[in-house]
Amino acid sequence: MIASENFEEAFPSTHEIAGSLQPVAPAAPKPQVKRLNPFKLKELENKVNALEDELGDIDARIKAAEQQQAMFTSAESAQKLAAEIASLYSQQVAKTTEWEELAQQLEEQQS
Repeated sequence: MIASENFEEAFPSTHEIAGSLQPVAPAAPKPQVKRLNPFKLKELENKVNALEDELGDIDARIKAAEQQQAMFTSAESAQKLAAEIASLYSQQVAKTTEWEELAQQLEEQQS
């Protein structure tokens, strides 16, 4: 067999390929985002910034509590720290979820 014959078997002509292609559907238009007035937009920006600050504080408190937990003093103290850490993690999840939603709204307003 000649190399050119293998090539034609492996790679059909563009005429054969052209008939098998499906037309590409145009992308769906983005839904219109209701624009906020400048005052509400500023409030949204402030809330996003405040949540970012709160998340930083929560992270620092978690780190401090975990460091305290590493120095075992008593079972009662360890239980209190474990409860505090669990509470901080749940606060972190709630604040992160709220931040993500608000940050997405803010991004939509700015685009």
